Amino acid sequence: MHRLDDYDGDYYSTTETRHGRKETRLYVVSDLCDDFCNLTFDWPDLESVGVAISFIQERETIPDQAQTHYYVSSDILTAKLIAHVSTPALPHRE
Repeated sequence: MHRLDDYDGDYYSTTETRHGRKETRLYVVSDLCDDFCNLTFDWPDLESVGVAISFIQERETIPDQAQTHYYVSSDILTAKLIAHVSTPALPHRE
């Protein structure tokens, strides 16, 4: 994640540890650029594209896979907003 230090866009990361698992989540938002130009023909009001990437580490193993979710929106997205809407609710215990 140190590569994000040079990223000019909006990003946010979280790390959560529980039940012997460490989950690191990375949220990145990009303004529309040439890479997404073709999308704007199908979605003329498209404003931003975001991605949430999650790595789960169990005990001392290094994660070899990541879960990736993409978000496209007609509104301006922020990385913290994606974090808020994409993080699963913790189970409630009484």
